[in-house]
Amino acid sequence: QQPVAILPDDTSATLHDRLAAPGAALLGEALDELRSNGWKRIPPDHTQATYAPLLKKADGCIAWSKSAREIHHQVRGMNPWPGCFTFFRGKLLKIYLTEVLAAKRGAIPGKITSVGDDGIEIATGNGALLIQELQLEGKKKMPAGDFIKGQGIKAGEAFTMQR
Repeated sequence: QQPVAILPDDTSATLHDRLAAPGAALLGEALDELRSNGWKRIPPDHTQATYAPLLKKADGCIAWSKSAREIHHQVRGMNPWPGCFTFFRGKLLKIYLTEVLAAKRGAIPGKITSVGDDGIEIATGNGALLIQELQLEGKKKMPAGDFIKGQGIKAGEAFTMQR
């Protein structure tokens, strides 16, 4: 066993990749230990265990009424699979990279409050989220600034939970 910190912007994919090298090294150590001393079983600490249900595609649907921090963590945890998504102009829109911003008072969750080269700012149930990387169905993954230019997005439009 070896503790590994989960960094603030880690996704499931980046954490997976960071765990590969220490995991391989620990496996080598375990095999050496097994060969020289036999297996020493270390029982799990059940007080530290948590239940993790299997993920379903539907778990990736973003409910904009949640807080910006909750949605940001959802995006991080669901990347790369099953991925997070919303709907925009009747099309599926996958969200890959976000940043939590300060609250915009009175903004309706799911409404785009501003757009710019750095991304799409969208209101949530508590705070705002800056969407930095996304993919519209049938298109390639791209920075939000490129998406804005290609789609002509304007403040006041909204993301929804269904087509």
